[in-house]
Amino acid sequence: MAYDDSSASGRNEPWIQWFCGLKGHEMFCEVERSYIEDGFNLYGLRACVANFSDCLDLILDRIGPDDSDDSHLTQSACTLYGLIHARYIITSHGLDLMYNKVSIVTFFLLTQQSNFILFCFCILFFSSSTFSSLEPIFLFRSQSLVRQ
Repeated sequence: MAYDDSSASGRNEPWIQWFCGLKGHEMFCEVERSYIEDGFNLYGLRACVANFSDCLDLILDRIGPDDSDDSHLTQSACTLYGLIHARYIITSHGLDLMYNKVSIVTFFLLTQQSNFILFCFCILFFSSSTFSSLEPIFLFRSQSLVRQ
């Protein structure tokens, strides 16, 4: 999952809002802060991401973008947020947010192309150029349920 390093500098919005607003991240929803702060929801992720504590601080705006000039830290924070997002969207509130997001996005994308990918419980219509940098694991937990 790539991001434009120049877009990180000089931003005034919260990190999660910035991340979800990046081009190609239209299918990310904003995970509730309380969900991210609950250690139970983060179980096992410390081993998946380098500088876990610093990444979590960056995501939760405990440190600002000026304090984290390291692009590796920002990239690791993006990975951590994606993993948290994958867990969040299978909660009842996360499912509601994704349902609303999918409903809006599918209508828009339906008018542009007819290629589709069936993922477990819903149909999402993707533009290959729009979502080319998006890791499928961040949207759904099991790739074994994918049909084309």
